[in-house]
Amino acid sequence: MAGIRPGALVRIRPDILCRIILTIICSSLVTGLVNFDRMIYRKEVKTAGYNNRVGYPAGEDVIRVESMEEMMAHSRFTLEIPSSSLEPTGYYRGIYKDFGTNAVGAFFRRFEGDACGQYYIAELASGEKVVLFLDDRVLNLSGKTIVLPVGNIVHRIPVKLKTEWKTAYDLSADTWIVDMAGTWWRHTHTASSLPMLRGGLLLLSFILFGILWTYIFRKAGLIPQKHS
Repeated sequence: MAGIRPGALVRIRPDILCRIILTIICSSLVTGLVNFDRMIYRKEVKTAGYNNRVGYPAGEDVIRVESMEEMMAHSRFTLEIPSSSLEPTGYYRGIYKDFGTNAVGAFFRRFEGDACGQYYIAELASGEKVVLFLDDRVLNLSGKTIVLPVGNIVHRIPVKLKTEWKTAYDLSADTWIVDMAGTWWRHTHTASSLPMLRGGLLLLSFILFGILWTYIFRKAGLIPQKHS
């Protein structure tokens, strides 16, 4: 069998490869930055109202706790605290996957259909510290004072993080984790459209950025001209 000459191999021109890479990067960033999660969350909250479910915005009837003793006495509660008392740990967890400190993986978690939140350290009015699990993609954590979603105590700090977090955040050995994310809205009919919305935006962005980069490269003279 005759060998294949190198010139017969199909190769992608450098300018085409460069445009493809730039288009993928730009379209992925745009799709990732559009916060469909918050849009769907707000729609579901508006439809369902306040019903004291974990992850819902806390209504006026939800008790505002100020100490661990008060937390332990109630199955559902919320915190009204200065935003300055919230400290992100940079540790992410999803419903289906633990991302750890992989911020890039957590950023693109939405393309995998996995809800994901981040652990925060909060200082209570009593001076005690607690770990909060927040679906921060759907929340607005800015402002002088914030009212967090309804939460409940779930378990103590995982063993694999206990030493690390105790040292970094001066936590006691029996610090509890409070879930304020929940999973309720992620399983609604409206939320099921999230992959379709992201996929549609990704495809549209890819087409538009492909046209844009082709125009830029042509204007810059980076696309080889065909010789007759």
